[in-house]
Amino acid sequence: MDYKGHVLVAGGIAAFLLVVFFPSAGLAESLLLLLVCCASSLVPDLDHPKSFASRLLNLGAIFSFAAVSIAILVSTGSFQSAGLAFLAISASWLVFSSLARPRHRGITHTVIFSIFYAIAILLSSQSATLGLFSLAGFLSHLAADLQFKLT
Repeated sequence: MDYKGHVLVAGGIAAFLLVVFFPSAGLAESLLLLLVCCASSLVPDLDHPKSFASRLLNLGAIFSFAAVSIAILVSTGSFQSAGLAFLAISASWLVFSSLARPRHRGITHTVIFSIFYAIAILLSSQSATLGLFSLAGFLSHLAADLQFKLT
């Protein structure tokens, strides 16, 4: 299934959860929870270099590297330092993302990983609701791919 299908399935699950379990949620909260669920449905495919989620992550990384380089340029006034920093950071990211990426449909397609992911969201946000919607989105991906593995 492609990313559009995963987002559609997760959106339906989020809508169901909102209507059944969170009927008093306001519009802003509902949209946030819908976004968290849909975004979480893309997380399992971060292990695939050509997935929509990986391409977004790489694009975000490039913008971050550019921001760091601009900060170096502003602080040092040296285009050479900024350019070298951008190249060094980009090369490091490329090496890391190439060597550290798990195999496709490996660890990121497990129920155990989904639980760790949801706990990380819960702890970082201090919101059980965000943790629940992130878990729902992640599990919707596994269900849509029929990839329910414990480990």
